[in-house]
Amino acid sequence: MTYDGKMVGKFIYLRSVSEEDADFILKLRLDERLNKYLSRVDNNLEEEKRWIREHKMLDNDFYFLIVRKDDEPLGTISLYDIKGSEGEFGRWVSVGNAVENLESVLLLHDFGFYTLGLNLIYSETVKENVRVLNFHRRFGAEILDEFREYNGFIVQKAVIRRENYPDIRLKNQKILDSLSKSLKG
Repeated sequence: MTYDGKMVGKFIYLRSVSEEDADFILKLRLDERLNKYLSRVDNNLEEEKRWIREHKMLDNDFYFLIVRKDDEPLGTISLYDIKGSEGEFGRWVSVGNAVENLESVLLLHDFGFYTLGLNLIYSETVKENVRVLNFHRRFGAEILDEFREYNGFIVQKAVIRRENYPDIRLKNQKILDSLSKSLKG
């Protein structure tokens, strides 16, 4: 589904992915440093464009490009598989710094809770991807002892509930402000 507009933060903004972004996205997906825990894709630009076209037509799928304020693309992030009052956060691949990455997650959760009115946002992360699971923990997600197989990986679920998000958001905004000061100094 396409979101008409931008979600603007202090350092980055999110906008709906377009077919023109396919080359950048494909390079991200093929980068071996970034794709260890991702589903494999073929090095096929036309296939990537087709995938973007198809996902833009789904009612329960928002796929965003993370863009620095100088219009340099940094990565992707999504809210998808939206069913009722729940949605999945994922497709998060970024070459941004800690400030840009944290802000992208805040903007996505703001969108899910405040624009779409969701009550729960969850993420399924490969259990060996300790770095991302630790990010979820630090962000404020509840890591469930719930596992399932997905594309040959065992994934673990992390959840954030709407009623907990204002406190999570405030805590992470303080971290974001602190990180941004240290980058400037």
